[in-house]
Amino acid sequence: MAGVGPDRRAVGRLRRLRGRPVRREWALVCDAPGFTACVAGWELPSPPDAPDSERRFETIWTLDPGPVRAAARVAIALLRKVDPGLSDSVAASLAGPTRTASPDLIEATALFGRIVEYTQDAWDPLDPA
Repeated sequence: MAGVGPDRRAVGRLRRLRGRPVRREWALVCDAPGFTACVAGWELPSPPDAPDSERRFETIWTLDPGPVRAAARVAIALLRKVDPGLSDSVAASLAGPTRTASPDLIEATALFGRIVEYTQDAWDPLDPA
């Protein structure tokens, strides 16, 4: 998906979201001809003065082109509410067909998922296991 640079209007909108739960939600979407990826997450509620080391997040990710394209379409729909011209430009860049996930990509995604899970299980000090 096309990159979107800094916009002073967007910064002002973010300031108005201060203290609202939606401010803890985020997504990164890359839908390019040679690579697709999407990671979305939200920060779990914590005290406002909690140090960064105590902040916790829930995330979901994929490299599968189908779900990435779906996430890109959702992002475009949200962008359309803020900047219709830019959303049309980004949508045009996704006019081509979605490629299919190769067997290698499916296996690599499963392996990476297991690695992330093992790392999280070994590191998470909040898990009583």
